[in-house]
Amino acid sequence: MPRSSPHDATDAADLSRRSFLGAAGIVAAGFFAGCLGSDEPSEAEVSPAAASLLDGAVLYRSPNCSCCLEYTEYLETNSGVSIDVQEVSDLAEVQDEYAVPRDVESCHTVSVGKYYVEGHVPLEAINELAAETPDVAGIALPGMPAGSPGMPGTKEEPFLVYATYDDGSYDKFVRV
Repeated sequence: MPRSSPHDATDAADLSRRSFLGAAGIVAAGFFAGCLGSDEPSEAEVSPAAASLLDGAVLYRSPNCSCCLEYTEYLETNSGVSIDVQEVSDLAEVQDEYAVPRDVESCHTVSVGKYYVEGHVPLEAINELAAETPDVAGIALPGMPAGSPGMPGTKEEPFLVYATYDDGSYDKFVRV
């Protein structure tokens, strides 16, 4: 007759616990894969329309601003297109040329097709711009918010991206 030891019950419980956790992990992975398997682009993915819009984009920046290069890397990595970076001695001149309202200015301006993108605008908003093709001059995320693409820190709340118009006015475009 086989002899049992006090460890046999513990070993069986450990095996049972491992089996349960392994099965739970497989179920969870399947659940998340199903949730993530959407046709809609995620925050850091670019839609085909937005990639087309970004193709040929030019980012204007001051030579002493490094976050602009981080933003360029974010766009290039997530869109698969190359962004032409132009250092300018007076960014305000570029912003004046594009009629960027002073209240929504940031540290760089990106020329994309018939639009401009001002500041650290997330790809979600650029996807929206490309999908809707609204009658606007551009879109803008004012300032340099922490946690926005290319900026350090943590995103504390959704970013309000503005639609801007040739007359210098602006209003809410999208919250991302």
